[in-house]
Amino acid sequence: MSLLDSIRQIIPGISRILNSDSCPTTSQDQPPFTPTYASICQARILLKSLNLPTELVLAILEYAEYWVQVSFSTSDNTRPSIANAGGGRATAAAMCLSADIYNAPLVREMGSSGGGGETVKLKKMEFRIQSRDQGWTSEGGQGGFATSSWVEVSILRRMAQACGEEERRGPETETGTGTIQSEDGPSEDEYLEDESSEDGYSEDGYSSDERSENGYWDGPQVYNDFVAKDGWQLVQRPGEAHYGPQWGEGGYAWYLQGNRVSAESEMYRIVWGRGGSSEGNEGKGDGEGFLEELRMGDKVIVWARARYPGWQCIVESVDVLVYFGF
Repeated sequence: MSLLDSIRQIIPGISRILNSDSCPTTSQDQPPFTPTYASICQARILLKSLNLPTELVLAILEYAEYWVQVSFSTSDNTRPSIANAGGGRATAAAMCLSADIYNAPLVREMGSSGGGGETVKLKKMEFRIQSRDQGWTSEGGQGGFATSSWVEVSILRRMAQACGEEERRGPETETGTGTIQSEDGPSEDEYLEDESSEDGYSEDGYSSDERSENGYWDGPQVYNDFVAKDGWQLVQRPGEAHYGPQWGEGGYAWYLQGNRVSAESEMYRIVWGRGGSSEGNEGKGDGEGFLEELRMGDKVIVWARARYPGWQCIVESVDVLVYFGF
């Protein structure tokens, strides 16, 4: 048996990559294989049994995208997240999902804090979004993506001075989970009362109940100002990241996907990798610098967004798949 045949037997799914030109298949014919942490450990042991150097073993696993997957979803929500620009507000944001990606049980298990001792590295993120706009427009462009209704994603980070640990600021890019544990994010209930006027409404017109129950904000910049006093902040995206209609908002989110103008609800799929690699449907953002910016302890927030009176973003579901390698 040749070395290549041995590798094919050890790593399910690599034959699909090696033979993709000669034996094309569709996702329906052969769904992607998602290994467990245990199967990855077993594959490494078997590859090393072939007397391969560690560097080559890791390169093979990387080429095969033999990564574990951690998922987050809004499937338990019974109602959509709706950003509605109106009522005197030029912009609107609704928080759809907050994902504590580094504090997932599997990630803790693999890292040194869980006894796995792995150097866990974030490899790829996939977003699946079911969404639409308000279903009509007087501005033209029906069926296209020149829209004022979109979905974006932010990175929420604990400020270093609030942590009391300078190492929290270290980039995740090529480091492991370490021993630092993720802390709970800011609770909206903690600061809503302080920011509301006597009639229960804050300066931007949202009541405390609307904020706590629906996650309504004028935009991520306003949210950033609120959580800053509790020691949290939103990370600003690099200037070259595709930003769509986000101008003038401080760069506190990455453009994820625009809604097709005046169309029915649609399922969008966006995949962001390192080095600016991205794939998906028309109207997606490129995610430039997003994965490189994520660090241990960060949380990922998905927003429904709308700009200009009459525009809405209605997000029915969000699924985030996070892929970790070593």
